[in-house]
Amino acid sequence: MIEVKVGDVTNLYCFYEELLVMGKGVVIEVDESKNLIAWEVDDVVSKASFLEKRLFLKNGDRWIGADIVFRDRNFLSAKLLRTIYEPRLRRSYLRVTTSLSSPVEVEVSKLFSPKAQSKKYPVFDISEGGIGILVEKKNRFFKMDEGLALSLHLTLDNKVHYIPAKAKVVHISEFAGRKKVGLFFVDISSDDRDRILRYITKRQREIIRGLKL
Repeated sequence: MIEVKVGDVTNLYCFYEELLVMGKGVVIEVDESKNLIAWEVDDVVSKASFLEKRLFLKNGDRWIGADIVFRDRNFLSAKLLRTIYEPRLRRSYLRVTTSLSSPVEVEVSKLFSPKAQSKKYPVFDISEGGIGILVEKKNRFFKMDEGLALSLHLTLDNKVHYIPAKAKVVHISEFAGRKKVGLFFVDISSDDRDRILRYITKRQREIIRGLKL
């Protein structure tokens, strides 16, 4: 168990809109027998953790997970986990969910089947390294490690940018009753990658601003 005592101020992390955000919590109770810690947290942690149900703490270079078991406004109690498997903590690129006011769509076609009809999907999240899209469970279009041709339609500064790229399917998993498909860019121009980074930076500011309102 991480060494904390009543009155300590700890940095608490959680994912909000796919962005890892940090807030503060003051320890108000520690129950070592049950691996429970209770905090009075700031508004950032209170809002960001509402849907995720899990906090993260850092102990040196090691991440520690804590599942929230009780909440009441700005008071949280969480059970520390002995081990965690959280791929999002090992991402190489900053990732954010897309915005309804500045949406991103993608047209997808099979890389080695140029005559095949392309399909259009809304993009759920985006990073410099790739995108995530949500599809119905019965969707059979995507296969692991398959090469795809993409045309991203990215809205930035009230202008739609059309970004061509090649990608491959790197993961398919269940997500909120649907399937989430992760596509990794294998060929994209540096200028277009910069446009994506500008979108991410702007979206990051929106997310953080929303947490602090």
